[in-house]
Amino acid sequence: MLEAFRLAAVGSRDDIRETAARAHGTPKSLLKAILAQYEGDVGSAVSNLRHQLKVAKEAERVYIADMLAPILVMRHENDDVRRLSQTIAEAGWIASAEAFRALSAADEGNRHAARRHFAAALAALEDEHDVIVRFRVQQRLARAAFYLHEYEKALDLALSSASLAAALDAWRAAAAGYSIAYNIHNEVTGDAAEADRFASLWRIAATKSNDASFVQSALVAEFGLAASFADDQRIATLERLIASRLLPQQYNERFSLAYSHALVRGATDLVAMQTLLRVLRDTPNRSRGEWSLCTALIAVADASVADDDGARRSLREAVTHLGRPSSVEPACEQHYRRLARAAVAAACVILGDDVRADRTVAAYEARQGESVQRFPALIRASKWDEMSPSLRGLARVVRAALEQRRQESAPAGLTRAELEVLRLLGNGWSAGKIAIATERSVNTVYNHTRSILSKLEASRAGEAVAIARDRGLLS
Repeated sequence: MLEAFRLAAVGSRDDIRETAARAHGTPKSLLKAILAQYEGDVGSAVSNLRHQLKVAKEAERVYIADMLAPILVMRHENDDVRRLSQTIAEAGWIASAEAFRALSAADEGNRHAARRHFAAALAALEDEHDVIVRFRVQQRLARAAFYLHEYEKALDLALSSASLAAALDAWRAAAAGYSIAYNIHNEVTGDAAEADRFASLWRIAATKSNDASFVQSALVAEFGLAASFADDQRIATLERLIASRLLPQQYNERFSLAYSHALVRGATDLVAMQTLLRVLRDTPNRSRGEWSLCTALIAVADASVADDDGARRSLREAVTHLGRPSSVEPACEQHYRRLARAAVAAACVILGDDVRADRTVAAYEARQGESVQRFPALIRASKWDEMSPSLRGLARVVRAALEQRRQESAPAGLTRAELEVLRLLGNGWSAGKIAIATERSVNTVYNHTRSILSKLEASRAGEAVAIARDRGLLS
C-alpha cells in the first residue's frame, strides 16, 4: 500500500496506469481513483476513495484518507475533512492531519483555529525528513495561508513545495504549487507578468504529468490572461487548445472562462457580449463581484447604443449588488470586485459622468490596484497604450463602445448625454433637478452645460435652447 501511495503522489498518469493494471485489492482501487482524478472525473475519484475507506484494512485507511482529503477540501466538504484528519492523526501523520485541519478552518473563516493548526503543522514538519510528505504538507499549508490572506507566506510555501516536487519529477504536485503562485499574482498582487509566468509553468508541469484536468485548468488560466492582455494571437491558439479537449462540463462552466470569452467577443460585437454576460450573470450562485462585473459590462454595451436609461439602471444594480467588501472574501472575489469597479467607472465615463467614475475607483477594493484607479483618466485621455496589461482587454471593449456611441452622436456634435441635458434645460429644469433625474452629479451637469454652450456658440443656457430649437435639435 505504501508503494501505491507514493506512486500516486509522484508518478505520472502512465506510471500509475501501468502499475494499477498489475496491482490488486486496495492499492489497485487507490490508483484507479487517482487516474480518474487525472482525467478530470473527480466525482468517480471521490466515490471510489469513499468506498475504499469503508472496506480497507485499518492500516490502509490512512493512505486513502490522505488522498481523499485534498479533493474534499477543494469541494468545501469540511466536516468530512475533519473526520479524515482524525483518521490521519491516529495513524501518527501529525503534520498532514494538522495541515488539513488548518485548511478546513481557514475555508470556514475560523482564522484563530486555522492559525493554531497551521503552527502545529509547521512544528511537526520540522521533524519530517520524507520529501514526499514535506512537499504535500507544504502545499496544503500554502493553500491555508492563501485562504487566510497571508499571501507572502503562501507564496513561499507554494514555491518550496513546487521545487521539492519538481526535483522528484512529481509534476502534478509541482503544477499545484505553481497554480497557487499564479492565483496570488493574478488575484492579489496584480503582477500580470508573474501571473503569466506561473500559469505557463503550471501548464508545463501538468503536461509532463499527463494530468488532463490540471492541463485544462492551466489553459483556462492562460486564456483569461490572454483575454485581459487583448493578445489576439494567443487568444486564438488557446481557444483551439481548450476546444480540442473533451473534459466534463464543469471546466467549461467556470466563470473565469465564460467571462473571458465574453470579453474577447466584446471587442468586435458588443451585442453578443451583452447576451453572453446576461446568461453568465443569471447562472445560480454567482458571487457579488461576478454578478456586478457582468452587470457593469452590460451597462457599457447599453451606453454604446445610447440606451442611457438602461445603462444607468444596470450601473445602479451593479453598484448596489456589489455592496461593501468583506474581510473574509476569497482573493478571487476581491479580484472580480476590482474589475467590476473598473467596468462601472468605464460606463460612467461613456455616459459623461466623470465625477462618479472617479469616485467609483476610489473605493477600497479599487485602491488595492493602482491600474484600476488610473483607468477612467486614461479612457478620457484616449491613452489606450498606457493601460495596465491586465486591463487592456476591458479597455478594448470600452474603446469599441465609445466608437459605436460616437457614430450615433446627436447633431451639432452634441453627445447623447449633452442632448439629454439640453432638452431638460429647455423644460426649465435647474442643474440640481437634472442631476437627480439623470443620476449624475451637479458638477457633471455643469460640465455638460459648458460643453453645450461651446458647441452651439451660446453665452447662456436659454440662448443655447433657442439655438437648438431653431436648428430642429429639440422637438
